[in-house]
Amino acid sequence: MAEEIRWEEAMLEELGRAVTYPATPDLRAFVLSRITVGRPAPSARPAGWRLAAGALSVLVVAFFATLVVSRDARDAVADFLGLAVEGERIEILPTPTGGQTATPFPPPVRLEQIAEKVTRAEAVRRARFEPVLPASLGEPDAYYLLPVNSRAVLIADYGDVQIWEFPLESGLFIGKGIFDGGGGNPVAEVTVNGTPGYWIQGGARIVTVRDADGTTRSGTQRTVLTQALIWSERGIYRRIEGTTDRERALELAAEMR
Repeated sequence: MAEEIRWEEAMLEELGRAVTYPATPDLRAFVLSRITVGRPAPSARPAGWRLAAGALSVLVVAFFATLVVSRDARDAVADFLGLAVEGERIEILPTPTGGQTATPFPPPVRLEQIAEKVTRAEAVRRARFEPVLPASLGEPDAYYLLPVNSRAVLIADYGDVQIWEFPLESGLFIGKGIFDGGGGNPVAEVTVNGTPGYWIQGGARIVTVRDADGTTRSGTQRTVLTQALIWSERGIYRRIEGTTDRERALELAAEMR
């Protein structure tokens, strides 16, 4: 998958499209005036490009000022970009309209198709941290590692439930695109152990592991259908995937403090 445009660049492109640019100035008349007079008379109107640059600057400043002042605006951006949870980027994909058909996601893959099954000791050694798992679930059926460069995502597999973890210092993040289903936002903001989190209510979505610059790491793309609780805590990104009940997911998360 090609490298995606980072959200900052996409935002500036949208702002740029919102600017009404003035017509191109008459450069020929300007040059002739320089030749015949030596210096042009002061103009009461600034050059067109200055108007455009000034308008764009105002939009950018206004945009960031709104984010600082308005909590509602910050939340709206977070809903789109997944910024409330460090290590997570979410894009809500609109449901096609007018008889259009969405490009289907690839079929879901099994965990062992993208990750390496290892012992707990090997998982801890290579992931470089000790996982914190819910005591009520007991020992996982298996541990998996999804290598990304010199770091790895650790996955504890309980069969119907998987818990994903990696240190935020690794610079990795999880990117996903999910359709809104035509019935509203499928991502709800929740509080997990006193920190911001997301509850994804299910539905097909593409999930990938990406480097800090947004590059999707080869072999990490998969389609997910189940619900998931996502948050980061004490420098660790965490995701409980597979629980059908939000309250149960929050209970499991409370055991992982």
